Amino acid sequence: MSQLIKLLSPAALSAALEDEHVIFIDARTPDAYRAAHLPGARHLDPALLALTRTDAASIATFDTLLVAQLSALGIPPSSRLVIYGQKLDADAAKVAWALAYVGHTRIEVIDGGLDALPGTIPLSKEAPAVRATPYRAKFHRDLLATADHILARLKEDTAWIIDARDLADYRGDKSSAVRFGHIPGARHWSVQNELADDGRLESPVILRQRLQETGIGSARPIVLYCGGGGRAARSFLALSAAGYRDLAVYPASWREWGNRDDLPVESGPSA
Repeated sequence: MSQLIKLLSPAALSAALEDEHVIFIDARTPDAYRAAHLPGARHLDPALLALTRTDAASIATFDTLLVAQLSALGIPPSSRLVIYGQKLDADAAKVAWALAYVGHTRIEVIDGGLDALPGTIPLSKEAPAVRATPYRAKFHRDLLATADHILARLKEDTAWIIDARDLADYRGDKSSAVRFGHIPGARHWSVQNELADDGRLESPVILRQRLQETGIGSARPIVLYCGGGGRAARSFLALSAAGYRDLAVYPASWREWGNRDDLPVESGPSA
């Protein structure tokens, strides 16, 4: 599979702003969007992309809501989309991953977010007039991992499971859910490994080196999870930029796994 989400450098933003075929998607909070945003940007609230369970009914509801949001924003499936957050953060990555999942093929994320842009880039408070257009989705189901999918992978030992939460959550010292620990066999990956000092994504060479030092190779499929899917989505973006292709995000993450007593957990240091 080719790289589904690409990075747009701050230096290339001016040309994108002048391209009438580019649609900018602001993935920050509604208040941040109202305060100031890139000219013409449309807003997609990442809080609306929460998925707490991965049973068939929950995924069907998620799919319906996602398509409804894209339709309301008037996004043609063939459009070039540029996503941004305040930084290269979990919210921007989550929106970008959701767009890849729904089958959009031209997705870019501003590397470093608004904080990385030069001061000469204008901002606006005006919301654009948008004409709702039915969005025709072509879902990439393999990008969304479910609890059942992970259980099958555990039994077959055929995938890397990567935990992108804080190390204390991974070890079981604290938890955002009822249960403590991590998915059995999961390797811990610190999201601090992903960004350079300037807030932009590290180079592919450095990312690959850090992944290999963690023992994460590219020969197996990789499933990423965190607390609620956002950090896992940014890790999806980072690993994709590093050349990893067989990737999936478990969007319900520990919010589901850590609250279900029928799923296995373990605690302790990283594998």
